[in-house]
Amino acid sequence: MKTNKSQLVEIKLSKNNLEVPIADGVLLHSIYDPIREAHKFTTQNAPIISKNTKFLIFGSGYGYHINAIINKLKESKINDFEIYVIEPNVELFNKYSSSKQMLNDKRIVYLVGKTPNQLYKIDEFVDFLLAKPAVLPHTASFNLNEQYFTEFLTYNAPNCLGDYIENIHDSGLKDYLKQFPIDIQLKEISNKLSKVAKDEYVVEDFILLAFNELQKTSRLL
Repeated sequence: MKTNKSQLVEIKLSKNNLEVPIADGVLLHSIYDPIREAHKFTTQNAPIISKNTKFLIFGSGYGYHINAIINKLKESKINDFEIYVIEPNVELFNKYSSSKQMLNDKRIVYLVGKTPNQLYKIDEFVDFLLAKPAVLPHTASFNLNEQYFTEFLTYNAPNCLGDYIENIHDSGLKDYLKQFPIDIQLKEISNKLSKVAKDEYVVEDFILLAFNELQKTSRLL
């Protein structure tokens, strides 16, 4: 699925003179008062925000909700936090990143215009997901990109050797895997190894078996 599709983005001013993005005709924030709307968002999610330090936000919009979350964390005297924001729309993010609303904060990481498959190949992001962050969807962004975010949430890791070998950095393990066809399923390799006496296994055999078991049972979210 191609997820970083082009969406027509225009910017209008709210009633209180703040920039509000419109993507494919959809208002991503209140045209009356986006800050007040963002405050309402954090009030509704206050129990989640107050009990967590790691957050996964679906949709950047123009960042009003992100800024409101940070303000809520500061109110709770939580400074050691980490936020990842997934935004599929590159044009929208480019406009947002050049706006006054964009916060330059190292605790916020933006992942922009990437497919779910690409996201799950980012080691730092996978480590972040394994820490079980609180998920806070920005409603307008989620509804606009529902298919994209649903695909991310229901993502199943690929099971073909070729999908993994490019991300393997250990040269010994890479050389070991070259004995198998690039399109072979990990399950097939496990079946082949199950017919070999365990006292004949090399280290890489055990690694591959363990990885296959993790791949079958894991669901990050």
